[in-house]
Amino acid sequence: MLGDQIIGGAIVFPLKGHGEYCLGRIYIDPRYHRKGLGKRAMQLVEAAFLEARRWVLDTPAWNTRTRQFYAEVGYKLIREDELLVFEKILKA
Repeated sequence: MLGDQIIGGAIVFPLKGHGEYCLGRIYIDPRYHRKGLGKRAMQLVEAAFLEARRWVLDTPAWNTRTRQFYAEVGYKLIREDELLVFEKILKA
């Protein structure tokens, strides 16, 4: 939300392991890109799941912008093929 306007969202899926989650999608309206709101959204998503110890997500290999974004917010590339798979391990 930005004021009373919805400008993005996220979809989170719990995984089988306790404290493991998949960020299925996060998006910000393109009119609000490059304003730090994506980074803030990632912080809010992670803060909403305090029990999370591990996050995973994927993005298409052709999308170089999201690759850079996920690295900037602390995710490590763990697999690369048609999809890039990232993970973030949080301290217990």
